[in-house]
Amino acid sequence: MMQAQRTMAPRKRLPVARLLLLAGAVAVALLLFVEVSVPQKTAHWVRFAKVSDNSGASQVKLIMKRERQRSDTNKNGRNFQPGDIITCVAQLEKGKENRKVMRCVILTSPNTQEHPTHNGFVTQHAQTVVAMVNDKNDPIGKEIYGPVDPRCLLRWPKIQDLLKKQK
Repeated sequence: MMQAQRTMAPRKRLPVARLLLLAGAVAVALLLFVEVSVPQKTAHWVRFAKVSDNSGASQVKLIMKRERQRSDTNKNGRNFQPGDIITCVAQLEKGKENRKVMRCVILTSPNTQEHPTHNGFVTQHAQTVVAMVNDKNDPIGKEIYGPVDPRCLLRWPKIQDLLKKQK
């Protein structure tokens, strides 16, 4: 019995241009995957906050501290802590393009804060929450919803009064 000899056809090589095109397509697909799957960070100082009172605004963009203390380690005024007065941009009515520069007080912050009595407790909240204030630093809204950091309550007794009225 004779075995038939198999002859293999010579392998065709892909041209270099096709290989480069294929490698480029794989690189683009990988970059798109990384762009979609990895959350992108905004600039460290751009921060949005939820408004926790009934002043009419629902979300604000925090700009800068109104009053900076000498003890601030962050010299650009964007190190926000509970109790600080911040200049912000608020959109008062949804669907309209009426944005106003206003003031607000930070009620909670996602950064860990040591308790003001230095008893070893730390507070940390899920997001930054603010309450709108006027030029005399009086709260604009008549009610405040949600938690408030103890450091803020010690510094702003008017906010504490609004919380007591709610209970």
